[in-house]
Amino acid sequence: MAGLDLDWISVSDEVYQSGSVSKAAERLGVAQSAASTALNKLRRHFDVRLFTPTAQGLLPTPRAQELDPV
Repeated sequence: MAGLDLDWISVSDEVYQSGSVSKAAERLGVAQSAASTALNKLRRHFDVRLFTPTAQGLLPTPRAQELDPV
């Protein structure tokens, strides 16, 4: 298993706060595709879905809340 990349955590934290991969990418100054890729790598690392899409945006799953309690 690949090691955990701290950039993935930064993306996850921004998505957690903003509810949007696009907004997170903008805040971090990276492309939306790069943020999405980082989030997918983090999901694979923990082998669990971290966010659920809703009409209000991406909401953290219980596992994401355990990993990043804001």
